Order: sequence, then C-alpha cells, then structure tokens
Amino acid sequence: MSNAVSLYELTTSIRLAIARALPQTYWVRAEISEGRRNINGHFYCKFIEKNAAGQDIASANGIIWAGTYNIIKARFERETGQALAAGIKVLVNVKVNFHERYGLSLVVNDIDPSYTLGDMVRRRKEILAQLAKDGVANMNKEIVLPRPLMRIAIITSETAAGYGDFMNHIKSNGYGFRFNIKLFPAIMQGDKVETSVITALNCIAAEAANWDAVAIIRGGGAVSDLNGFESYALASNIAQFVLPVITGIGHERDETVIDLVANTRCKTPTAVADFLVSCAMGETETLSALSVRLQRAATQIVANQNKRFAYTASRIAPAFSNACKIARLGFDRLLLRIPRAVKEVCAREDTRLQRLAVKTEMLATNATRLQTLELQRRTERLKRAVATLLQANKTRIDTAEKNIKLAGPERMFHLGFSLTTINGKAIVDASQLKPGDTITTRFAKGEAVSRVEKTN
Repeated sequence: MSNAVSLYELTTSIRLAIARALPQTYWVRAEISEGRRNINGHFYCKFIEKNAAGQDIASANGIIWAGTYNIIKARFERETGQALAAGIKVLVNVKVNFHERYGLSLVVNDIDPSYTLGDMVRRRKEILAQLAKDGVANMNKEIVLPRPLMRIAIITSETAAGYGDFMNHIKSNGYGFRFNIKLFPAIMQGDKVETSVITALNCIAAEAANWDAVAIIRGGGAVSDLNGFESYALASNIAQFVLPVITGIGHERDETVIDLVANTRCKTPTAVADFLVSCAMGETETLSALSVRLQRAATQIVANQNKRFAYTASRIAPAFSNACKIARLGFDRLLLRIPRAVKEVCAREDTRLQRLAVKTEMLATNATRLQTLELQRRTERLKRAVATLLQANKTRIDTAEKNIKLAGPERMFHLGFSLTTINGKAIVDASQLKPGDTITTRFAKGEAVSRVEKTN
C-alpha cells in the first residue's frame, strides 16, 4: 500500500507525540516490584500499583541513570534507613520517555524519602491497630518473667555474628552463671523471615515446659534487612506466645513491630545477654539479702530463747522448793490414811473371798455331777462300739478264711490242676528245664516223678 509506514517511522511518531503531550515531569506514587543495577551503574526497575484487593492495575518500566542513582540512593538510605528494593512504596519524580527500540519507560529524576518513611510508619500502625483489635497486643507483655530466668530458647541464624557475640557474652559473664541455651535456627533476613521464625516458635511451643523464655536475636545491618520482622503474622504469633519473648534485633536505633509486642525489648543481642545476666545477678542479690535476713532472724530467735531460758532457770529453784513442800504435805496426809485404807481393803477382800469360796464349792459339786453323768454316757457308748467292732471283725475274718480256702492249692488240685517242681522249686516256664532233668508232679491225690526228654 502506498500509505504504509515503517515500524521505525511509527515509533518515532509515538516518541514525538509523547514528548509534545507530556513535556513536563510528574510526581508518581508507586511500588517497586523488582529492581536491579547493571554493570554501567544504571538502576532498572518496574513500578506497579495495586487495588484494594491486591491486584495489579498499572505497571511501567523505570530507569535511574547511574549519576542520579548514586545521589538518590545515598539520600534515601540515610533518611529512611533502608535500600531501594522490591516491596517498598515510593514517591518519585519522573519524565515520561519513549524509545523506538526499548519502548515506554519512566526516567526517575528525584525521590521523596519522607513518603516511604510515612508508609512504613503507617504500615506499622495498621499492624499494631489490628493486634489491639484482636485483643492480643499486650498478651506477651503481661506474662511475668519466670524466676530464675536460666533456660533460654534462642531463635536466630546459626552463622549470624550476633549469635556468636551473644554466646561469647553469656558464657564469659564473670559471675559463673551457667545458662541452659538451645538454638532453634531460623532465617533472619529476606522474605522468608516470617515463616522461618514462626516455624521455630512452633518447635519451641512443642517443648515449652523445658524453657523459661524465648530470645529472638539478630545483629545489625541495613534497616531494610529488618523488613521481614515488620509482619502482622509474626507479631501476632509473638504477642500470643506461651512463653515470654525477649528481642534483641539490629542496632540501638533500630525498632521493629515485634519489639513493640514482645515481653522485653533489648537493643542488641549482647544487650539480651546482659539482661539475662542481670536477672541472674538480681536473683543472687535477692538470695543474699534473704540470707542476711534469715541470719538476723535466727540470731534474734536464739537471743529471745536464751532470755526465756534464763528467766525459766531463775524460777526453777523456788518452784521446785514449793513443789517439794506441797508433795511432803500430801505424803504426810497419805501416811495418816494408809492404815485405815488397809483395814478397809482387807475387810472387802475377806468378804469377797468368802463369797468366792461358796461359789467355788457349788461350782465344783455341779461340775463333779455333770462329769459323772458324762462318764457313764461315754462308757455305755464305748461298750456298744466295742461289741459292734468285734462283730464286724469276726465277719471279715470268716469271709477271709473262706476266700483263702477257695484260693488254696488243694481246691486247685481238685479242679484238675497239678504242680510241677524240680528240686523243690515250682516250674512256671519250660525254659527252666533241660533234657535229662527229673521233675515231680503233684496231683490232688499222689505224686508222679518224670524225666525230661525234650523242651519246646
């Protein structure tokens, strides 16, 4: 077609149109979603805007030329305490630029750090307001620190310098205090801080009976390194944790939202160690004070007892003398009463013995009569029993005699049986004989002598 234009001609027309339509610079509110600095020192990023539902509704590529970036970066970090990085909201002064090859971009000329700082403060206020609305903002602060405070669960990175400083400080405390320390490792920088620290808290909660408190510590760094601790979920977990939480995060000037909900906030990891040592020292001083008070009380009690003992001892001699007089008078009265009392006792005993003699005689007579009757009855029963026993024995003897006769050899002979012997011994097995032996066979009437010819 004769009216067709090239791509370059079209993109050039677009560039010129944008330059004519948008010649000035604009202050734009946006969030940095990603950013990188290339080898030439230029900073390339992507700006986005989200709606209330968190959905992206606008985006544009951004660029800060190297010279401008060095100036902006230094001022921004100095005033906000964090680096230009993904996830922060910014107010930037931009010039709309269109390039035939690279398309539309926003060239950043300046940045307002106060806007980003205000957004950080606003976000923290929103987290604290939500925790207050949930009724949990001060729950951890209200937990009374256990005494003594010696079993500490530590949440930090095992390789963190702050952890090394903490351990060195607490082990060389100078008082000989020995703490029970266990590390529950967690990521302490980046976008995984929240889930990692919450996981460590859950592990500690599973063995909460073993610990007095939790210490979350992290050494210093850029303020932006602490953004992971500006989290509602993490703050809510700490606020509602079953054990008191002690924080020591960053430098003295740093403060995060979890510092505001924790039971105790210390400025640095070594400050946490100093706090624990001071608590232990406080316990030692309390024990020392109690020891002094106990010693004073014991001394006072001993002194009071000595006074009472001396007073009692001073009264013993007069009291003993008086008691002896009273006892002597009583003894004299008792001596006067003894003869009369003896006569009365003897008279009562004579009367009792006479009654007992009469009663004994009656009982003896009755017992003799009863024993005589019982002896007569037993004699009659014995006679009858003896007669019955003799008759039973006679019957058994007669029966046995009959059985013996029935089983005797004479009866067996009459039934046709015979008895064979050799040399007076009965033969019951043919193997007892050998050819030539002389045997005797007895019958019911008479005997027969035989010679063995053969055995089977």
